[in-house]
Amino acid sequence: MATRKMAPPIWLRRWAPAPAGIYDAINAGLEAVEGEWLTYINADDILYVDGLAARLVGAANHDVTYGPVDFVDAAGCHLHRWHSARPAHLLCLYRAGMSPLLQQGTVFRREVFRRLRGFDTRWQLVADADFWFRAAEQGFRFQRTTAASVAAFRMHPLQAGRLRADESRREHATMIASHRACGAWPGMAAAWAWRAGNWRSYLRRLSRIGGGDLRNALGSYATGAP
Repeated sequence: MATRKMAPPIWLRRWAPAPAGIYDAINAGLEAVEGEWLTYINADDILYVDGLAARLVGAANHDVTYGPVDFVDAAGCHLHRWHSARPAHLLCLYRAGMSPLLQQGTVFRREVFRRLRGFDTRWQLVADADFWFRAAEQGFRFQRTTAASVAAFRMHPLQAGRLRADESRREHATMIASHRACGAWPGMAAAWAWRAGNWRSYLRRLSRIGGGDLRNALGSYATGAP
């Protein structure tokens, strides 16, 4: 993973501009470390360090490696596991307006970060989706594993994805429109294949709500009922 560079002198840091948002801060943090592989984790989420080290062993011929992510509640209790889409389907799914890859379970080479010039800070809520979208467009080699999860996404009522859900959807639509669209049929076929691979997750979500809110249980993995 990454090792920290020497920090600039305190007098110089006093004059450095403060990060303009979360992705500006992430860019600054990733630029300040050394190492071949990079990732980041949000404050509410959990990174399984042992699993992450094992993931990198098999990623020698790839630029981005990703895999399943556990969903946990506010207390850290396991809810369900979610698998991202296959590498061959990623670009079409992004172009169809979906977000088929979970950031928490993804690690990428420094070269990806450098060539993409980091996360696009125009997007306050969906810059991670835009980052993977651009990486797929530029032909970086993605590797998906279905082995054990390396991270957990924490679900709770105060997370930004819930409090700013409408704003996030609007921004996501604008971001997708800035890229090239995909035909309806390829995107639909890829989406069904992706969802079919997560049938266990859907069953777990249905069992928790007792079948009362089918649309919510089968909707977005990030905004569905915990």
